[in-house]
Amino acid sequence: MKKQSTILIVDDNQENLSVLGSIVVENGLNPGFAESGTEALVHIKNSPPDLILLDIMMPEMDGFEVCRQLKQDATLADIPIIFLTAKTEKNDVIAGLELGAVDYVTKPFNKSELISRINTHLELQATKMKLREALAVKENALEQLDKQNKELHSKNVKLKLLTQELAKAQKDRLFQLNEAYERFVPRTFLSLLDKLSIIDINLGDQVEKEMTVLFTDIRGFTSISEAMTPQDNFDFINNYFGQMEPIILQYQGIIDKYIGDAIMALFPHSVDDAISAAIAMLKTLADYNQILQRAGLPMLQIGVGIHTGPLILGTVGGQSRMDGTVISDAVNIASRVEDLTKTYRTPLLISEASYLKLSDTAKYLIRKLGRVKVKGKSKHINIFEVFSADTQTMQDDKLTTLDRFEKAVDLYQQQSFEKAQELFQACLSQNPLDTTVEVYIQHCQKSIVNCE
Repeated sequence: MKKQSTILIVDDNQENLSVLGSIVVENGLNPGFAESGTEALVHIKNSPPDLILLDIMMPEMDGFEVCRQLKQDATLADIPIIFLTAKTEKNDVIAGLELGAVDYVTKPFNKSELISRINTHLELQATKMKLREALAVKENALEQLDKQNKELHSKNVKLKLLTQELAKAQKDRLFQLNEAYERFVPRTFLSLLDKLSIIDINLGDQVEKEMTVLFTDIRGFTSISEAMTPQDNFDFINNYFGQMEPIILQYQGIIDKYIGDAIMALFPHSVDDAISAAIAMLKTLADYNQILQRAGLPMLQIGVGIHTGPLILGTVGGQSRMDGTVISDAVNIASRVEDLTKTYRTPLLISEASYLKLSDTAKYLIRKLGRVKVKGKSKHINIFEVFSADTQTMQDDKLTTLDRFEKAVDLYQQQSFEKAQELFQACLSQNPLDTTVEVYIQHCQKSIVNCE
C-alpha cells in the first residue's frame, strides 16, 4: 500500500487551518497542524513532513524565519515549503523564494490550484529522492567496479612483474657466471662448502652432512601445459615458482634445482624447517589459486614429499662448466615419498626418518599411513601424512577419526584386511571427504579378493 504523504499546515488562523486541513484530507493526504513558527519547528524536528504549507504573517516568529532555520538544518533543508500569502504581498513572495521556498499560494485559496501545486511538488520531491538514490547506487556500483578493476589490474601487474623480475635475475645471474669463467655453482651452496665467493669454487669441492630433502611437483601439469603457448607455459610456471621460492628461503631452505614443474629443496638445519615450509607452501597455494581463478587460469594441486638422511653436496662437471649437485640415497627416497602422495591422494607425506627428527610432533597434525615399499628399494619404510594445511573442517574430521584410522592401518599392516576395512568404513562414514581412507578401503578390498 502506498504511504500517505504528510502535509504540515502552519497558520495562526484556526479557520485557515480547518479549511486547509479539509482540502488535504479530501485529496488523500495526511494533515499535520501548527499554530506558530515555534510549534512548527518542534513538530518538524520530531516528525518531518513530506511538504509544508507555511503562512508568512505570524506573531513571534514569521514564516520567513521558520524557512530560514529549516534551510540551515541539513537534515530538514530538502523538505519543500509552499508559502501562504495575500495577493498584495508580492515582495514577500520574492523574499520567500529567495530563502528556499519552492512555491506560494495566495489567499483566499483556490482549492484546485492548491492541490495541483501540492501534488506537483510532492511528485518533484519523490522524483528528486529517487534520482538521488539511483545516483548513490550508481556511484557505489562504479566505486566497487573500480576497486575490483584495480585489484585485478594489480594482481595482473604482479604476475607480470614476477616474470620480469625472474628474467632480470636470470640476466644478472648469467653476467655473474660469465665473470666467474662461465662456471655455475649456486650461491646458496657457498656457505655449506665454506666458500666466500663463487670464484673460490673448484671442481670436486664437497661436504657430507645430514639434511632434509623436499620434493614437490604440480599434479597434471602436462595436461595444463598442453593448452598453453610456450611463452604462457614459462610465464605460468615461473609465477608459480615465484610464490614457492620465498617460502623455502624463509624457512632456511636451499633450492637445489627446478626440474620442469618440480622443485627439489634442501634444509640443512632441521626437519621442522622443511615441514613448516611445506605447510606454508600449501596454504599459499590455496590463496594463489584464488588469484589464478579470477584471472581465468587453471588452479593447481601439488604433492610434497620429505625425507631426512645423509648426503654429499658438491660440484661436478669439467673445468669449463661445473654444476652443484647432491649425491645421496636420501634424494631418491624423498622423490619416491612425493610420488606416493598421488597414491594416497594427499598433498604432504614425510618419511619415518623425518618424523623421528621432529623437535615436537605435537606442533603438527600428523597421522601414520604405515609401511610402504618405494620404487627401487628393497626395504619398506614408514610414511606419515601431515594434514596441518588442510581446511579447518578437514583437520577437525581427521582428528576425530585419528585413533580409529591408525588402528585400521595397523590391522592392514598385520594383513587383517576385513577388520581393517570395517574400521576404515567407519572413518569414511564420519569423514566422507577423506580420500586417503578411500584408498585404503580399495587396498583392503583388493587384498581380500587376492586372499580368497
